Amino acid sequence: YRAATSRNASFLALLSASDVAVLSLVPGLGGEPLLPSSGIAAVLDSLIAAAEGKPIVLQAVGTSSSEAVGSSPEKQKLFFDTLFSTLWTRRVSFALINVHQLSDLSPAPCDASTTRQGEPLGGSFASFACSLGLFDESGESKPAWVSVLGGAATFASP
Repeated sequence: YRAATSRNASFLALLSASDVAVLSLVPGLGGEPLLPSSGIAAVLDSLIAAAEGKPIVLQAVGTSSSEAVGSSPEKQKLFFDTLFSTLWTRRVSFALINVHQLSDLSPAPCDASTTRQGEPLGGSFASFACSLGLFDESGESKPAWVSVLGGAATFASP
C-alpha cells in the first residue's frame, strides 16, 4: 500500500492503465512497523484517495501473529476485527478483499520463501511472512479465523 499512498510513479502508471486499483495491505512486510489497529481507518482512506475513484481490489491482506516481530495471535485478530468493521462504512470503494494466507508456512516452505526473498533464515522476515496464516502450521485455527469468517460474510452482503 505504500506505493499507492506515496503516489509512486509505477503505481500511477498502472492505475491510469487499469479499471481498478489493485493493492496489497500487509503491514509489517519489508521491515516496516506493524500497523496499529488505530491506524487502519487512515490507511483505508488513503487508499481510497489514491485510487482516484476506481474500485479497489485488495489482492493480499494480512498481518503476522509472531511475537518475534511484535505481534501475537490476539493482535492479528484485532487487525482483522478492525479492518472489517472499518471497511463497512467504506464498502462502496472496495470490490474485493482477499486474505493473503490461510495457514502459516511449515519450516521447509518458510525457508524456501525466505531464501527466494534473499532474507536470512530464521530472521525477522521469516518470522513475519511465515506467520500470516489464519491457522497455525499444525492446522489449529488462530483467533483471527473467526474474525475473517464474520468479516467476509458481512463484506459479501453490501
